[in-house]
Amino acid sequence: MSGFEGLELRPGSRLLDSEPLSEQVYLVLRDAICDGVFPDHTHLVQGDLAEQLQVSRTPVRDALLRLSQENLVRGVGARGYVVEALSERDVLDIYEVRLCLEIQGALLALPHFSAAAMRRIEEINDNINDPQYSGADQYDLNRDFHMAVIDPCPNRLLVKIIGDTWEQPMSRRVFRRQLAAHDGQAGFADDHQPIISALRNRDAEALKVELEHHLVTARNEVSRFLSVGDGKGTDVEST
Repeated sequence: MSGFEGLELRPGSRLLDSEPLSEQVYLVLRDAICDGVFPDHTHLVQGDLAEQLQVSRTPVRDALLRLSQENLVRGVGARGYVVEALSERDVLDIYEVRLCLEIQGALLALPHFSAAAMRRIEEINDNINDPQYSGADQYDLNRDFHMAVIDPCPNRLLVKIIGDTWEQPMSRRVFRRQLAAHDGQAGFADDHQPIISALRNRDAEALKVELEHHLVTARNEVSRFLSVGDGKGTDVEST
C-alpha cells in the first residue's frame, strides 16, 4: 500500500456505540476511491489494507465485497481487487436518471416554492462559492442545492429516487471528475444562477431549459474529461 500511508479510520470508530467496523472500513475505502486517493486500476490487497487500518481482515473483506457489488472494485482472484475505471457508461447512467426525473421534479415543485425555500437555495449557492468549502464539501453542497430545487415536489417517491441517486457512490465519483474538468469549484455557483432566476420568476419553461442545459453541460464536461486520454471529446446528444 505504498503511497497511501494516510489511510485511517475516522476518530471514534472503535467505540462501542459507533457504527460497525465493517461499515467504517467501507466508508473509508469508498471515499478513497471516489475522491481519487486510489486511482483507477489500483491493486487493493486485503492484508495490506487491514494492516494500514489496524483492523482484522474480516471487515476489510466485507467492505471490498460491498464495493464490488457497487462496481467500484473488481475481484481478481487470489490477487485481491482492483479499482474499476470510471466509464462513460457510468456517467450516462447517472445523468440519464437525473435528466428524466430531476427536471420533472423541479417542474412539479415550482408551484409550491415558498420564500423560505428560495432563501435556502440562495444560501446553499452562496456557500458553494465560498473558498472554505472544497472537495467532499462541494459534493454535499451541490447535492443539497439540487435536492432543494425539487424538495417542495409533492411526489415524494420521485424526490426519494433522486436522493438515492445522489447517494450512489458512483455519483460522488462522477462529480469528482466534474470538479477536475471544471477547474475545481470555480463557476458552479454562477452556473446555478439561471436556475435560481427561473425559480424566483416562477417561469416553468425557463426552469426546464436552464436545468436541462445545466445537466447536459455537466454530463458533457465529464465525458470530455474521460476521453481526453485518446484525444477525443465526445458530447452526448441531449435527450
